[in-house]
Amino acid sequence: MKRWLVIVVAAGVLLPAVVAIALLARGSEEQQLTRMEPLQFPDFVYRSAKTQMGYQLAVENQGLFPRMPCYCGCGAMADNPHRNLLDCFINADGSYDPHASGCDVCVDIAVDAVRWRQEGKTTAEVRSLVDAKYQAYGRPTGTAPVGE
Repeated sequence: MKRWLVIVVAAGVLLPAVVAIALLARGSEEQQLTRMEPLQFPDFVYRSAKTQMGYQLAVENQGLFPRMPCYCGCGAMADNPHRNLLDCFINADGSYDPHASGCDVCVDIAVDAVRWRQEGKTTAEVRSLVDAKYQAYGRPTGTAPVGE
């Protein structure tokens, strides 16, 4: 009888843990739809693992990044002024912009924005956090506030 009790108790403890791990590994349906296989990027993206992660996040978060400003000064570039964080990584024609490969501010904003979003923050909350953390760096891109 004790053996069966141990098996039942163990199953009651282990089964929820196994289910939780399986759900985490599976991810939400939304994440599955936006998660992409590792991409082949231009050589400039592979400057560092952090830079590569920034470009991967940009590809996976094309709904979030246009709503985030960049504070590195890229909004004032004469030849290609950026309108938002996505422009630092991906051009309007779908090609990769080399700018973020040499700019830690762009990559840091990308990493923070995605982390805050994964923590359950709304787009508006993420935008406020980005503004609060990075406004000391300089003028933001002309990204419209969330909700406009």
